[in-house]
Amino acid sequence: MKRVIQRDKPKQKIIENLVMSFFRDNPKVEKAVISLKEDRMNRTQRQNALYWMWVKIIADESGYTRDAMHDILRDKFLGYRTVKTKDKVIEVLRSTTGLNVEDMKDYLTEIDMFATEFGMMLPRPEDLYYESMGFKRKE
Repeated sequence: MKRVIQRDKPKQKIIENLVMSFFRDNPKVEKAVISLKEDRMNRTQRQNALYWMWVKIIADESGYTRDAMHDILRDKFLGYRTVKTKDKVIEVLRSTTGLNVEDMKDYLTEIDMFATEFGMMLPRPEDLYYESMGFKRKE
């Protein structure tokens, strides 16, 4: 269960409802843990659009499918996370979906440098690139 709380808004009802809902949905559970973390904005739609544009271009240039290139880039720059199942522990490629804006910017920068090493100049459409990389446009 997840809820967003804000510093300047009432929290008591949100926390009470969260706890009551959890125990109602999990009647055999006697204890639970509440954890708070900073609400960080995930990657933007423009970052996502730029990413998939670049993945397709690199894939086409190198002879891979788009999905294969997506996996290759994640393997090279994001690595793996450990998932424990009932029977074993497995390593799974990290997803781009959970990257926050800053992490996605770093990931895009790595991909841009990677492509440059192979002589590819990736397009930088103004409407996608500047916002994706955190630059302010000159007006």
